[in-house]
Amino acid sequence: MPGIACSDMSSEDQLCLLLASGGLSPDREQRARELLAGPLDWQRFYARAIAQEVLPLVHRNLRGLGFPGVPDDVRQRMAAAFRSNAIRNLALARELARLLRVLAESGIPIMPVKGVVLSQRLYGDLALRPTSDIDLFLPAQATVRAVRVLAGVGYAGPFPERRLSRWFLRHSVDYPLFGAASANGKQTATVELHWRLHREESINRPMTADLWAEARPTEWLGAPALGLSPEWEFIHLCLHAGQHQWRTLKWLADIHELCCCRPPDWRRVREKVGRFGLLSPVETTLSACHRLLGTFDDGKLPAGFRLAPLPRGVVLFPAPALPYAALRTAVHYSWLALGLWAKLRCLAEWVFTPTLAECQAVSLPPSLSFLYYPLRPVRLTLKWSYIVLTQAAKSLWGWRPGVPAGLGGRQQPAPGDSLP
Repeated sequence: MPGIACSDMSSEDQLCLLLASGGLSPDREQRARELLAGPLDWQRFYARAIAQEVLPLVHRNLRGLGFPGVPDDVRQRMAAAFRSNAIRNLALARELARLLRVLAESGIPIMPVKGVVLSQRLYGDLALRPTSDIDLFLPAQATVRAVRVLAGVGYAGPFPERRLSRWFLRHSVDYPLFGAASANGKQTATVELHWRLHREESINRPMTADLWAEARPTEWLGAPALGLSPEWEFIHLCLHAGQHQWRTLKWLADIHELCCCRPPDWRRVREKVGRFGLLSPVETTLSACHRLLGTFDDGKLPAGFRLAPLPRGVVLFPAPALPYAALRTAVHYSWLALGLWAKLRCLAEWVFTPTLAECQAVSLPPSLSFLYYPLRPVRLTLKWSYIVLTQAAKSLWGWRPGVPAGLGGRQQPAPGDSLP
């Protein structure tokens, strides 16, 4: 079991890795029982499973083992978190079916990706994968029409339609829509519309054409939809994990489950990633899964793939919180681009392309919307100057000030903040 029994990894982290899968082999079960029989910091283990978004899988596997050695209070907290996730996912599944019907009636081709659809497909259970929103993939030319249709059923975006057409369709890969509050005051759901696989349009255009050509008619809770082919589902998950530097165990657990239980046609995957220049991020993703989860027990990846080294600066589970996360993500994303000029263009887009963060910081009338372009580098300069000064003050004097609103001082980057 490569990666799982690392001597430099704590028992809590080893156990988290072992249990973050759809099922346990006899060898994994034996190793898990050995760890459960020893001393464990259960608060640390629980926090790790929550942070890595694998608690539902961990809970189900512990339940299958009979919860040996798990304190009652931890077991109760895990059960409560599991139930809460199951209830939320059931609500999202029903809302997804409703939206699919609405979009189908308008003649908009739509693919639900990730989220509850992936949970059901990979694990056979809606409750086994934490989900926070509904992800829909659609053709770029249908995005504005989809926004109008969804506005008719209570969803609103952060931009007026004109700004959506001019900015997001040109520079971004997704667009958030927020559901209206329900009777109990809770928001129904957040929907993210996606229309690109790669920011390089010369690469994205043939990629998305191939993806749509292989789309399969399917349904979700009786609602008509389109589904990714097994090969594109695998590639899409690899690209998603790579764009986020393989830092969340949930995404690697999904790919591990797909490789072990629902493998794609590896020959076709190899042909596609070679044709579109995606071999490096896909090989790195497979290598990360093997190192952490033992996806390929004999250490041999499918024909045409090899174990690849991680890019410089990337740290796998248990990855510590890194300073300057948004900047690191932008630099890392440029690494995925092909060629020097493409890498420089990615960085330039990150610096100069306005995002949702600029619109939230300053509200400008449409006639002055061009000012968002110079506002972007000004805001980034203020933000990173503040972060650097804060880090320096923290290092020298232990000073930890509150972060003023509008400077982007969050643990997680704002939508569109880390990527253009």
